[in-house]
Amino acid sequence: METEVDRILQTHTTRIKTRKSFREGVVENTVPLEVHLTTVTALESERERCCRLERLNSGLQSELFQYLRLMDETNKELLEVKTRMRATHERLLQLEKERIARENQPKPWWKKLFG
Repeated sequence: METEVDRILQTHTTRIKTRKSFREGVVENTVPLEVHLTTVTALESERERCCRLERLNSGLQSELFQYLRLMDETNKELLEVKTRMRATHERLLQLEKERIARENQPKPWWKKLFG
């Protein structure tokens, strides 16, 4: 009878050594084999999920880097356009000042007579 119980226990349970058992010489715990397999399966699926998340994270980081690079290029182009716009605006102001100065110049006497 005892050998039958031992055989059943060995086939249906597994031994898990805890850190405490290594330090203090505590007797090993026995866990039902189903629980052990369920735990191992859960750990494996978590590892797979973590690997998928790491791959996704890596992909997202590379995409983020591309977007940051694109944003930097766009900001440089925007700065160039603003600089050109400012130069054009200054040129227009200069032309307007020249036009006003020409209008305010006294007209020669002959233009007053015939103009």
